[in-house]
Amino acid sequence: MTKRFAAAILIVATALAAGLSAQRPVLADDTDAAIVLRPTATVSDNVIRLGDLFVGTLGNPETPVAKAPPPGTSAVLDYRFLAAIAKIHALPWKPTTALDRIEVARASRIVDSSAIKAAVIVALSENGADPDRLEIVFSGVYPSLTLPAEADPTLRVERLGFDERTGRFTAVVVAPSQGTPLVKQVVAGEAFELVEVPVLQRRQPAGKAIAEEDLEWVRLRAERVGPNAITTVEELTGRSSRRPLRAGEPIRTTDLRETFAVAKGSLVVVVLQTSAMAATVQAKALENGAIGETIRVANTKSNRVLNVTVIDAGTVSVTANF
Repeated sequence: MTKRFAAAILIVATALAAGLSAQRPVLADDTDAAIVLRPTATVSDNVIRLGDLFVGTLGNPETPVAKAPPPGTSAVLDYRFLAAIAKIHALPWKPTTALDRIEVARASRIVDSSAIKAAVIVALSENGADPDRLEIVFSGVYPSLTLPAEADPTLRVERLGFDERTGRFTAVVVAPSQGTPLVKQVVAGEAFELVEVPVLQRRQPAGKAIAEEDLEWVRLRAERVGPNAITTVEELTGRSSRRPLRAGEPIRTTDLRETFAVAKGSLVVVVLQTSAMAATVQAKALENGAIGETIRVANTKSNRVLNVTVIDAGTVSVTANF
């Protein structure tokens, strides 16, 4: 019970309890069966009514008798207060012991951090940010708002401070979004820009060509992606992994190389073209090579090693005289 609420209860109890002993309870041998004290009560209004406390023939059970506690909290009304209420309303009820009491809870509804986050994103988007590319992280404990059970749970940001350089923000969130605010809370945190990038669905060994079916699209923080990250499928076409790659991580241009058109140990056709003649011989690749790369091959008849340029899968051209 808050000090303010306790003080209000004490004032009401003092005014209503005139004539009752403040030293000890007035005990009754037998409680009138027609009036029974409830063990507990839950109220949704901002006042406690007579019918919230007692069951029986009450005359007007809707009569307010005290201010309700704040939403989401409770208050204990002791035997002195209850006796005073019973007397002022002429109820045939008296406490049987000093332990007679009732705990009254105030019904509430909770607006969680996800709704607060959505309201902050809307406010940031009104300042030019793309709402689909924002991630909000609150500072400290994730905030929530406690409203009366019957209140409209909608939110709006009353004031917003945002530093574009650091991404830090401070916002005053109020509920409901229309009319007089019932609850107001200051929240703070950081907004991160998100970038959509392709990532591998599973681990990729070195040298394997990356196909579109190997990928999935995810949104990552721009600071994690970096300036040399692959952001389109076209950038992966005809390329393979230079080293083993982990699933779920951004793929960088430095992770890739052109896919090998010629594999080490495979047989290739060597094309020799001069102004006077054109000829072909068969050779064995001594190293892997992508289209346009220079590799070494060995003539299968003479074993002579040649430097050649890869034209396509299985075809190379001489790049040095022999």
